[in-house]
Amino acid sequence: MGAKKLSDTDLSVALHKAIASEPSNIAASIACLIEITARDLHTRLGAASLFVYLTRDLKLSESSASKRCAAVRAIRKYPQILDLIQFGRLHLSNISMISRHLTCDNSEWLISLAQTQTQRGLEKTLALEFL
Repeated sequence: MGAKKLSDTDLSVALHKAIASEPSNIAASIACLIEITARDLHTRLGAASLFVYLTRDLKLSESSASKRCAAVRAIRKYPQILDLIQFGRLHLSNISMISRHLTCDNSEWLISLAQTQTQRGLEKTLALEFL
């Protein structure tokens, strides 16, 4: 990438551009994962689960793979989450935290909550609500 050769201003601009493109890249990869699971492609490629495919074949960390698996499950039931990821309004950590609690009755509230709270704040709210 040649970051060492960039001026301070150019380096800062490059970082902002890279970070700004992350949500759409994550959304695109999640969309691919949704289709991979729909086709059961990961199984046909020899992975017992999507998690195994992500960790073994794509070399993601267990944490990254787990968050992506949770996002795939959540988006299959609540497709609007994918747009929220793409536009940077919702990140994988918060999706992962709410995914196991999502129901038809609370999905609007939880998705809204996940967009507005920090991970720590969301964790506290979920603990009070679901424990």
